[in-house]
Amino acid sequence: MEDRKMLWQDPKEIHMNQQGAWLALGDYNAILDSEDRIRGNLVREMEIMDFNEFLLDSSIIEMRSSGKSFTWTNRHVSSKIDRV
Repeated sequence: MEDRKMLWQDPKEIHMNQQGAWLALGDYNAILDSEDRIRGNLVREMEIMDFNEFLLDSSIIEMRSSGKSFTWTNRHVSSKIDRV
C-alpha cells in the first residue's frame, strides 16, 4: 500500500468497527479542496484525493465551523487543516 494511503488506514478501521455516530477532530494535515489553501503552490488533485476518498468511503461529513477560515500558517501560506 502506498505511504500516502496508509495515513487513512487506522481511521478507516475505526469507522468499520464503530457502531453508531462518532466524532473525529484534529489536525489532519490535509486539505479537501483548493479553497483550503491560499498563497502557496497550486493544489494538485493528488494532494486532496485520499482525504476526500476517506471521507466519502466513511460517510463522514465535516461540521460547519465559524471563526477563522484557515487554521495553519507559516506567514506565507495559510491552510485549513484542522477539522471536526
